[in-house]
Amino acid sequence: QNVAVETQILDYGSLVVSKKYSGTIRGLEQAELAAKIAETVEKVNVGEGRKVQSGDVLIELDEGGPSSQFHQAQAVYENAKKLLTKYRNLYAEGAVSENDLNRVETDFEVARANFQAAKELVYIVSPINGEVTALNVNEGDQVYIGQHLATVGRRDSVRVEVGLDPDDIDYVAPGDKAILNMRGKNGKSVPGKIKDVATSADPETRAFSVEIVASNKEGILKVGGLATVDIALYEIEKALLVPIEAVRILRGIPQVFRLEGDTARSVEIELGQ
Repeated sequence: QNVAVETQILDYGSLVVSKKYSGTIRGLEQAELAAKIAETVEKVNVGEGRKVQSGDVLIELDEGGPSSQFHQAQAVYENAKKLLTKYRNLYAEGAVSENDLNRVETDFEVARANFQAAKELVYIVSPINGEVTALNVNEGDQVYIGQHLATVGRRDSVRVEVGLDPDDIDYVAPGDKAILNMRGKNGKSVPGKIKDVATSADPETRAFSVEIVASNKEGILKVGGLATVDIALYEIEKALLVPIEAVRILRGIPQVFRLEGDTARSVEIELGQ
């Protein structure tokens, strides 16, 4: 019995071979803030989504806690400051030598540096302008050394790090274009470009790290979320273009029907990547 089939004349054309990779979206400039002492959280000054400036105090630990040397360092600093003022006056009157004044000035600088270090232990400060993208503590929490407290990052520009297979790494270079898609954003995509390509593979995964950056002024890509990155690897200039709906897989082998005279015969084909 003869069966009518629809046919199409195929043609050759260029074919771009690309692959999709997944990675976590991070701020292009991002700071991870961690506790340097084990102490109690006295005050939290921000919430997630809050815009902050460099130098803003985000979290305050207990100044008088057992791990903090804040009050001791402050007392030494204040005493050194008073003593320096006294010696400067005495030196102006000729009552002390220049060597004595230099010694007191040195002691003051040491005390000031120690007090600054003590403040940095209890006052968790943002080192960059950005937005609080993660906040992991509440007032009253007891934190330990190295505990992640907060993350500050820029949302207007983002980066994604993905791992490429050894077979693919030679096809990419800094400056190449990429497309970033935020999962669950209804197919909205953001153009980006490759910023950095690792020259050696990760010893555990055997993958090569590739960093992609993109402008994110519309906020489509959410920092901390997962993105799918589409990277074009290479282009085949003369490829036989076959509609995907014409391909069928039989016993794991891709095949199409080719018209020979008045008869359509199944032939095996090799698919592009």
